Amino acid sequence: MPHPPDEIQDAFDGPWKEALRLFFPDAIGLLAPELFARIDWSRPIDFLDKELAQLQPEGPGGENVVDLLARVSDVSGAVGFVLIHAEVQADPDGRIPERMFRYRYRAFDLFGLPIESVLILADTHPRFRPDHFEQSGIVSRLRLDFLPVKLLDFEARWAELEASPNPFALFVMAHLKATRTRPDPERLYWKTWLVRQLYDRGYSREQVLELFWLVDWLLRLPPELKQSFRAELGRIEEERQMKYVTSIEEMGREEGLQQGLQQGAEKAALDALLEILDARFGPVGPDISKAVGRIHDLTVLRTLIRAAAVTDSLDSFARVLSAHASDTSTETPPTEP
Repeated sequence: MPHPPDEIQDAFDGPWKEALRLFFPDAIGLLAPELFARIDWSRPIDFLDKELAQLQPEGPGGENVVDLLARVSDVSGAVGFVLIHAEVQADPDGRIPERMFRYRYRAFDLFGLPIESVLILADTHPRFRPDHFEQSGIVSRLRLDFLPVKLLDFEARWAELEASPNPFALFVMAHLKATRTRPDPERLYWKTWLVRQLYDRGYSREQVLELFWLVDWLLRLPPELKQSFRAELGRIEEERQMKYVTSIEEMGREEGLQQGLQQGAEKAALDALLEILDARFGPVGPDISKAVGRIHDLTVLRTLIRAAAVTDSLDSFARVLSAHASDTSTETPPTEP
């Protein structure tokens, strides 16, 4: 049986939202290989965030749900553009089939394009496996079949995940361990093991940083174990002569960040975060500056600093900031134009 949820673990949706965006082709390749083979991944991927908000069902749904809508191209050219609606569901909610249907017909009304519906079941209940929505009238019947992907099934395919070069496989392994461990020495072991895998799989520096950030976000540790993990991380990077994560922290120390974090000097940490954002993306504008300035949790600041170093755009950083807003009683920042 899975361990009960623990208050130290971050909200479910944040890591999944960012993982799907950062590794969308890899996610589809691992979770829906037949669909992956039908998409021309050399063409641009359009994430339709504003349009997705318009499709939001008023009825079935709830917490622990992640939705993504992407416009991609059919590899054969016969269909043209295709919409992929991917939903990640963490709880065994019996209303989810209707939610999938509502998204489907609203997306078709808005775009008139073929739609592929993928439901990623991230819960720990083996028997919860919805795969369709059906409604019957007197003489007529409506049915939607969607593709269910049960992450729990990957526990039996662990060796396959270990051998896979797909970077999303490592994220799935981190998710499985996050649902099966408490923030205790067992979780420390698996977090360290996953980080070693990061450095041994031949990923690019950017992929290592992105995946490290996601693993760190999923597998939260209590303060008494964080020091042990940081020491292990230092040894791993020294052994492999790949100072990816620690080099960012050293840069932060040079800017006064580490001193600020250790001594509780929030201003130093905030200033360093804003300097990193400015160096990577230019002036962030008053909305994000104010939202960052309202954060007083140094653990959250450390996560945001890592996000600022590895996210590919200011929009991505704004989403991470929004995901942490509820944990720090901040307002959700609007995305900068």
